[in-house]
Amino acid sequence: MPIWFTMDLDVEFDNERFGKPYGDKNPGVEKGIPLFLSIFKKFQVPATFHIQEQADVSASISLKYPQILEAIIKEPNHEIGLHIHFERGYDFDSREREIASGIRRLEEKYGKIVSFRAGKYFTNEDTIKILEKYGIKYDVSPYKNTSIGNKRWYDIPDSPYHPNYKDITKVGEAKILIIPIINKRLGIFVDNSIPLKLMKKGTNVLISESRKIEQPIIIFLSTHSWKCIDPKTDGFQRGYNSAF
Repeated sequence: MPIWFTMDLDVEFDNERFGKPYGDKNPGVEKGIPLFLSIFKKFQVPATFHIQEQADVSASISLKYPQILEAIIKEPNHEIGLHIHFERGYDFDSREREIASGIRRLEEKYGKIVSFRAGKYFTNEDTIKILEKYGIKYDVSPYKNTSIGNKRWYDIPDSPYHPNYKDITKVGEAKILIIPIINKRLGIFVDNSIPLKLMKKGTNVLISESRKIEQPIIIFLSTHSWKCIDPKTDGFQRGYNSAF
């Protein structure tokens, strides 16, 4: 059976990663996204780019880097989704304000938005209700086998599921589809201490297993715009290297 490969990128201000104020220089966006686009074009990989759009216009990727979004939508296989970082303690109204402004800003120029990822993977019951209200079909925020905020994502399904309105970690009647991140369970999660060859080994295992089953295997790789650049040479300030 074939293996389907697709990519998902969070396109956010580099300073969001490091807890700094939003800055003028964002090598991850300015250099990382063009590099990713060239790689995707070469290997014909479709990707979803989740674009950070906060109610605060100073934290809008589309307003600061319209040329980046134009480059993305030029490729017919790519799509644009919404990415929002919620502050701690946000209530329903605060979340709706952020989501509504982000959707409106993106849809005015780039068409219907159907996919969402919360910054730091922090979605909840309020979030999915608001997303449904504004026509979002997919929430790709939950990160299996982690605890984020007051949510424990250990027992959620491995496969996409419709959540419960009262407990987003359970299967229920919600219309929105949650697509959990589960790459850690597959043994191919890569961080600073694990070499890339482990990811290749995990992928080879999937290729081998795909020959034994009837359904295709889908490899859905999620990353960030700044992951493909070298912080030592691409404009990061001193001290940022420790985050890579």
